[in-house]
Amino acid sequence: MNKVERVLTALARGQADRVPRGEFEIEPGLVAALVGCQGGKVSFAEEVAARELLAMDLLALAPQAVLRE
Repeated sequence: MNKVERVLTALARGQADRVPRGEFEIEPGLVAALVGCQGGKVSFAEEVAARELLAMDLLALAPQAVLRE
């Protein structure tokens, strides 16, 4: 099952292969440590890469999160 199938199945109250994973926000320091970047700010691409490393299925974005990059 891929991420989209997993989330849609869970939303439809079906039986997914596992519970979908996701977070509203990950601390920038953790993102930097996971993707190996330097500096105080992390880019949107680095945030996405960190979530992929953590095998997350859901990505919640606030409008200001998109504007940070």
